[in-house]
Amino acid sequence: PRLVLQIGVAGALPGVGLDVGDLVVAAREVYSDLGASSPEGWLSAAELRLPIARVAGEECAGVFALDEALVESVVRLVRSRLGGRAASASCLSDVVGRSRLPRVISGTCVTASQVTGTQAEVELLAERWQAVAESMEGAAAAHVCALHGVPFLEIRGISNLVGDRDRASWRVEEAAEVAAGAALIVLGSLDDLLPAARGESSGESSETKSTGERRLRLAFSPCPNDTFIFHAWVSGLVPGAPEVEVRLADIDLLNKLAEEGEADVIKVSIHAFAHVRDRYALLHCGGALGRGVGPLVVARKDSRLRPASSPEGGAVLADELSRARVALPGGLTTAALLTQAFTGGLKRPVMMPFDQIMPAVAAGEVEAGVVIHEGRFTFASYGLRRLVDLGEWWEANTGLPVPLGGIAVSRSLDRAVQAAVDVALRASIAYARLHPERSQEYVRAYAQEMDPAVCQAHIDLYVNDFTLDFGEEGEAAIRRLLAVAQSVEAGPGTAMGPLFWDED
Repeated sequence: PRLVLQIGVAGALPGVGLDVGDLVVAAREVYSDLGASSPEGWLSAAELRLPIARVAGEECAGVFALDEALVESVVRLVRSRLGGRAASASCLSDVVGRSRLPRVISGTCVTASQVTGTQAEVELLAERWQAVAESMEGAAAAHVCALHGVPFLEIRGISNLVGDRDRASWRVEEAAEVAAGAALIVLGSLDDLLPAARGESSGESSETKSTGERRLRLAFSPCPNDTFIFHAWVSGLVPGAPEVEVRLADIDLLNKLAEEGEADVIKVSIHAFAHVRDRYALLHCGGALGRGVGPLVVARKDSRLRPASSPEGGAVLADELSRARVALPGGLTTAALLTQAFTGGLKRPVMMPFDQIMPAVAAGEVEAGVVIHEGRFTFASYGLRRLVDLGEWWEANTGLPVPLGGIAVSRSLDRAVQAAVDVALRASIAYARLHPERSQEYVRAYAQEMDPAVCQAHIDLYVNDFTLDFGEEGEAAIRRLLAVAQSVEAGPGTAMGPLFWDED
């Protein structure tokens, strides 16, 4: 046969960016429970050196890598057809009642002899194989095809999330429909796809090819929440993740780098994103968003400025601040936008690096300062008092969490590369949350002057469920803040381009 195509349903492992109704194209199939228990723990067939087959002259111990070129071509094809609303893909558009089209990714699929049904087993699968999905027969089909030298392609619709067993929540019919629709797309382009499996030209442009081959320029801040979530990726602990050249900079500089298009993947303030939306799109993960995380406006204890909690109230403070010298951590930070919205506009703003603001306020160089990051925990040690919590003000007026920052990916990258970035970061975040102790050295290397307790409090506050996925509430908060930016300053990018990388 020219190709063996297996379609079916699978369970997605939590933390890899998949939801019910999404699609996985297997890049690798693994017999996940083929091995033995030992006093040292579970050992795979590979660790035991027990090959179960000889493939292409080499011994194989239950791990089967599928044709990379074919897998990449299929992922690219299905994504492009979904994005174009092709007639053959119309059955995918409204699967499981969602407004967005299914996500399509490639990754490691594991085949188990029994369905994983506990959280402990999920964590073992994630650590052992870095898997994205689990099925019951994929590795067997890949095994047979490998023995006979026949190309094998596996497409799975996600029916459930793997974890504590809840059979009633599985959406098998909908997941099968998604997989079948993708299979129709593949079968309709089989003659174009199979040359890719033989290493021949598949019509990919030289621009796309070069983008996929070079290292991506990745930029994020040295703040503990960023180094914590990126540690696994940049340390080579996420198999298959794009290779990157890393640059660390404070948020003001990151915003400027984004304005200049100097990175492929970059941490930006949501305020700054309003100005670069024409060239960048947001990932759904990696952001700094939540409740109780907003910027604080602080002043000396002997300041004439009266706190918003005083009898005079926030209106008086807003008026006083609008005429005062107030230090901001950068003009495009979300902190600056919230300050402008609260005061109605600052007449005498002073820009300075965020780590210089509290010393400047304490020294009387400015009347007040807007502090971010660990400043929430340390401002009192500078003899300062809080005038207003801009996060509380935002939450009280909108009912939404505060959207401080996000990870943006260049729109010039091929959609497959953007997807690989999304999956890599999700995997890196999941790894960090599963093994927080393993990132400590990396985090501390960029926070040497920070008290360890403050460092941990920083991570605990800013790395939360929104970091793994903004979700509907997070997306609503971002859109609301972008609307504020448009109202306050009519930012040039506030009405340009879709919000997220997988939107058209």
